[in-house]
Order: sequence, then C-alpha cells, then structure tokens
Amino acid sequence: MLGGPGTGKTLFLKELIVYLTENCNVDPAKILVLTFNRRSSKYLRDEIAVKADKTVPEIEVKTFYSFCLDFFKEHTPGSGFLEDIFFNNLNEIKILTAPEQWNLLTDIIMETDEKKIPVIKKLFLNKNTSENIVQEIFDYILRAQENFRKSSELFSKFNPYSNKMLYEINTIYAAFNSAMKDKNVFNYGKLLIDTFSMLNSDSNLKQRCRQKYEFIIVDELQELNSAQYSLLEEISDDNIIYFGDDDQSVYKFRGSNINIFFDVLESIPPERKIFLRNNYRNSYPVMEIIENFISKNSLRINKNSGHDNKDDFNRKNFKDMRGGEVIIKSFENRYEELNFIKSKILMLNRISGIPLNEIAIIMKGTDFENSLIENYFYQNSIPFFRRSSRSVANNRYSAYLLNICYLIIFLEKEKQNNDKAEEDKEKNGLNSKINSLTRNIFLSEFVNSDPVFFKETEFQYHKSASRKKYMNLYEYLEKNLKVIKKADEKNYLMISSFISAVDRHKKNLNKDAYTFARCLIEDDNFGLSKVIKNYGALSQNDKNLFSIFTNFLTSIRNFCSERESDNDIICYLDFIERFKSNQFIEETEEALAEGNDGNGVRMLSFYECKNFEFEAVFIPFLNKGYLPSLISKPQIYENDFLTFLVEGRFFNEEEIKHIHLENERRILYSGLSRCKNYLYITSGWGHLSSPFFTELAKILSEKKKTDEIIPGFPDSGFSLGELLKVSENSLVRKKAMTARYKADTGRKTDRTRYALLLNHLKSQYNPSTWWNIAAEKQNDLNPFEKDKNTGYFSFSAIDTYDDCPFKYKMKYFLKLRTEEENMSLRIGS
Repeated sequence: MLGGPGTGKTLFLKELIVYLTENCNVDPAKILVLTFNRRSSKYLRDEIAVKADKTVPEIEVKTFYSFCLDFFKEHTPGSGFLEDIFFNNLNEIKILTAPEQWNLLTDIIMETDEKKIPVIKKLFLNKNTSENIVQEIFDYILRAQENFRKSSELFSKFNPYSNKMLYEINTIYAAFNSAMKDKNVFNYGKLLIDTFSMLNSDSNLKQRCRQKYEFIIVDELQELNSAQYSLLEEISDDNIIYFGDDDQSVYKFRGSNINIFFDVLESIPPERKIFLRNNYRNSYPVMEIIENFISKNSLRINKNSGHDNKDDFNRKNFKDMRGGEVIIKSFENRYEELNFIKSKILMLNRISGIPLNEIAIIMKGTDFENSLIENYFYQNSIPFFRRSSRSVANNRYSAYLLNICYLIIFLEKEKQNNDKAEEDKEKNGLNSKINSLTRNIFLSEFVNSDPVFFKETEFQYHKSASRKKYMNLYEYLEKNLKVIKKADEKNYLMISSFISAVDRHKKNLNKDAYTFARCLIEDDNFGLSKVIKNYGALSQNDKNLFSIFTNFLTSIRNFCSERESDNDIICYLDFIERFKSNQFIEETEEALAEGNDGNGVRMLSFYECKNFEFEAVFIPFLNKGYLPSLISKPQIYENDFLTFLVEGRFFNEEEIKHIHLENERRILYSGLSRCKNYLYITSGWGHLSSPFFTELAKILSEKKKTDEIIPGFPDSGFSLGELLKVSENSLVRKKAMTARYKADTGRKTDRTRYALLLNHLKSQYNPSTWWNIAAEKQNDLNPFEKDKNTGYFSFSAIDTYDDCPFKYKMKYFLKLRTEEENMSLRIGS
C-alpha cells in the first residue's frame, strides 16, 4: 500500500482491519500490526479498537521491540539456547534505557586500559570532545546491532593499523556486549538479535509463530532497519501487508534503511501493489509546491499524488475552506521573522477563525531556536504548547525545581569538600555553580525578592569575596542575616525562611527522588505551592507549562519505581544530565503522556509531526546550515561506517553528500506535508538562506500569481486584494502615517484606502476588547477615529499600537512614561 502524505494510508489501514474482522471473519487475535514507535502504536491501537468495535487487547498493535519483549516472555526456557540468554525469572527482563546505556558505555571507557584504546581515551578525557566520542560509539553499537554485525566479525575488517579509530570503537563494542551478558540486561538491538536467533535456530518455534498470525500489517515500511526486516521474514509466511511512503523516510540517523523499501516493492508482483494517489489533505497550491520540491530527489518512487481534477477540486472544496495562502519570505533578522510569524498567527486566529491548536510551528530540535520562539511567544501572550523531552526538563517550573535540588546538593558537597580540604580549583568551580544557582533562584518569580536589594547585596558580597571572607554568595547571605534584617525587614524574612528550609531538606537527600521533590514542592518557602493553589488564575501558556511540569514529576516517580536502589535525587539528576547532553530525544518523547494540548499553537519537531495535520504550518529559520544541515567530518565518518555496514563498501565524499541532501529533503518534506491550507516558510538571515529555501521560493515564483493561488479570507468587509496587500506589506504602517499626514495637511488622500491600510491593526487588536480597562476619562486618542482632531497618528504611535495596544493606551492616553523615558530610574543615576 503505497501513497504520499494525505492520501489516506492510515484510514485505509483501519478500514482494512474492520474488513478482515467483520467481512472475512478473521479472528482479531490472528492479526498483528507492527509500528515504528510507541506513539504510533498507541494511536493506531486506540483508533482501530474504536473503528473495529473491539477492545484494545483483542488486536495486537505493537512496536518491533514490544513484540520481541512479549515473545521472550511467552516462550519459557526449554531449549538450551534460551537458558543461555535468559534470566531464571522471565518477568524480570531488564531493558536498558538510552541514558543507562550511555552510563554503561562511559563506565567501560573509563575502566578499559589506555593501552588498548589510546585514541578514544584521549578524546574521552578532553571535556571538549568527551560527549562526541561517546555519541559516536553509541551510534556505532546501535548500527552494528541493527545490521547483525558481531564485534568478532568487525575485528576482521578493522585492524589497529589500517583503521585505528574503528578498531578501538569495536573494542568498546565487544566490552559492551560482555557487560550486558554479565549483568543479564538487554538493549533494543540485542533484543532484536536474540529474538531473531531464537526463531532462526528453532524451526518448530518459527512454525508455531507463523501459524499464530493470519495477517501481519507493517506500518511505515520506509523506516525499517535490517534487523527488523530479517525478523519479519522469520515470522511471516507470505502474509504481510506493508504501508509506506519512501518520501517520508526520515529516521536514517536511527538506522532505517530506505533500500529495504525499494527491495520489498520490487519483490511484490504488480497485482499486489495498490497506489493511493488522491491527496485529501493539502490544498492544491500547497500540494503543487511540496510535490515539486520532493520531486528533486533522484532516489524515489513517483506517486503522482494529486486531485482527480484541478478545476473540479477548486469548485468543490475552495468554497468550504477557511482560506489559504503560501508565503515564502526572507527577513533581514530573526526579530522581523518572529514578528511576521506572530502577526500571521493572530490574523489566522482572529480573522480566519482558525483555532490556535490547528496551527503548528515545525522546527528542528535545537535548543536555541526553540527557546527563541518560545520566549517571543510568551512575551507576546500567544498561547503555545511544546511537549518533548527537552521541554519537560527545561520549562521554568521544572528548571526552578531542579535549581533548588542542585543548590541543596552542591551546598552539601561544598561542606564535604571543606572537610576534605579539596583543591582550590575544584572548590572554585563548585562555588561558582552555587553563586549562579543562588542568583537564579532569588531573582526568580517564585521567590520574588526585590531585585534592586538583591543586586546591592550581591555587590557587597563581591567586595567581601575579594578579601576571601566568604566561599560563595549563599554563605554570604547565610552569615549576614542580621545586616540584611537592618536593611530590609521584608527581604530578611524571605531569605531567612528560604535558608532554614534548605537546611531542613538537606536531611532528606537520602530519600528517593520523588519523595524529595514532593517535599520541596509542598514547602511554602520555595514558592511552587503558591502556583498550585493559584492554578485557576494562570494564563493559558502557564497552564500548558504546568501540564508539562506534571509530566516531569511523573518521570521522577517512574524513575524511582523502576529502581530498588540508586533512586535518590543525586542519581536522578545524573540521569537528567545524561539525556540533556546527548541525542536521546526520540526515546524520551515517545514515553511522554499524551493529552489534550489545549488551545495553543503546537510546536513540533520534524520527527514529532508525523501522523499530524494542521490548517496552518510555519517552517521558520530555514537558514543556511539549518536544513539541509552542513556535513561535518563526524557526520561523514558516521555515514561512511553505516554505508559500509549496509552496502559492504565505502562511499566517497560526493556520494555521501548526495545521500545526505536527499535525506534532509525528506525531513523538510515531512514537515511541509502536514499543512492543509496555509503554509509559511521563512528565513531570518537575509542572503544566508538555505538552498531549500531558495528552491521553494523559485518553485512558488514559477506558479500562478499569489492572488490566483490564494482561495481567500472570509468576508470581512474589505476586498481580497486590499486585505492581502495589508497583510503582506511590511511598510503598511509607514504608508498609513503618510496617508494621515496628507489628510492633516489638506492634501488629496483616499480615506477608504487609508482605513484599509490600518485594518490589520484593528483586526488584530480590536479596541473594544481593551479600551474600557481604564475609565478615568473618555478616550480622545483612539487611532481609528476618522476625525483628524481626535486621532493621533504619528508613526511611533501606530508602531506602539501594533506592538501592544495596552502600552499605546498607557503612553498616549494616560500619558505614563516608560522606564526608558524616566532617566532618574536608571541604576547609577
């Protein structure tokens, strides 16, 4: 079953199961559905249960890994092979998480004799390359396992003279396998290998497994790796139905092999291939652009996705659509780019009536870009929601709680260092961390100390620190409470209560992490309990962030419940640091709780967005080096090795670059194809735009004129052409100012045109929604009054109003000056 995005593959899969169970009387227990990840598995399981009117356990919908795990548990030891690889108690199978594998790897590197791995040891001990080399080894092991490559086999290909680095990495791989065997633990790669080995070595077991399933349905064929496909060949008997799309293969970095897709497709006779060609998701202009974009890949199946008849599609569907547009635009800087995105979202929501949760911003999972856009939205009160492993650990509620945990631990460690007379260098590093944590905590919204008073106190500390009277800022506060009390009674009460609370909780460090965290949250001196009590008064964004915070607490509880020991707060923080500092995003994201994300703009990565669709999609920051990402030597090294494993030969640099470019194009295509009607692609570095941005802009310029492509906004009393000009022209405010100047000086001006130029301000910030907040006097400065004697239309006034109506009112109506205009408020004046 082959089809592009929006052609109904998932719907077809659900209907197929209904057909098999109801029309063909197939026992639901004889149908196995295998998916690529847990999120897809959960979604399909629930959807199929509803569609087929079956309970969830009746139909097996599993990931490959959960299938292997259940297979192990189902078959009791009996053959000598099982006893060799299994524990005595099958219910105690231990699967290492990615962070646990990372910890095991670092332990092995540290314990291995430097003479055996001199190059790796040198890179590992260098703080600038330590994480990179562990990541390389981590990837090597996963890729080797997924391609059924044993360390003994690879030793024959890599020797210490021809390829010293790969030889040393393979040495770690061998030690890693031995460690897992000694500890009786598995990772997912080993789980796949051992399941395959069990079936391959026992013909009776294989036959029983084949008889168990009448139909095996595999979703996302394009994401399979070699081990998964080999396992399929063992459990199937010419009874597999594949669903897939080669253009949406985006998990190459996790070992997926696109060649498997083409091999399967070639092996299936024509009468067993079904091509789903009609696109039911994308509007015609969106579909034309994204299909032209992906067609530039050479390694792909041309699916000719489209609509039955373009003119008929326009007649039938455009009248029912809210409207749509495709804009590809470059900006001089990121601020202008973000301002454009903000304005478009407000127009889509307030003019076109599109709910915010039908708008998505799809980005790469980089912390800088994510933080940039989140902070901008938060400052501009645009509700948004991002649920990912990074957002769980980094939202401000979680970050604040972690800061308190770190502060308590570092203070205790600092005390122990003083007792042990550690080196000054280590002490200084620890005290620097304590200073930073103390500053962040006391200046946070939760403690809410007077920032001017705290900065003055910090200044006094630095004067004292120069004479080495105090080890750190926290110690200064602790030993100068009497001085603080004389200076400011209110701040004294807050600081002294906080210090007393910290001393109390130091005694709880031996408790499990969840109990420790709950004690901190319930302590009024730390401020989080106030947030919980006032939850109803929080803004939508704060509620979204707090929802993620509850997931964070759940992750702590799960961490503790999975471990009988090593589950205190110190162990948990070490676990957090591991996944924050490397690429374990997918595993942790899949484990996150699904829930109602509320009415906020969705922020997703290109990997998270699969299986979703939205009315409007923004692809920001399409700059040079972002997509496609630049190929650096470590990437070439990794791809080079993967190519060797899969193809049995090394590709040259040009071939690697070509493969990389096509894979990056698929990633961007996956995000673009989530869009139904409104597509916005932006770049914020001017001439430093991505090659993909240039390609898309060229494709759009070769299509019809914008007015013909865009179906149109709903009737708002203004012509479509004028509304589009207003929404797209970055100089609209200056034009409005010029028109106002002409009107004031008696020159000829078109007042209708003038009103249209200001329409986008009025549409985004309707005066009726805020004008009556302050009722001290009648408003004489409404910018939408036509009478020149009552309007106020300087460019700065209009700019202020566009930025924030309430700020405009404060400045031009209530005549209140900003901090910048009150020089006496500046510190030091």
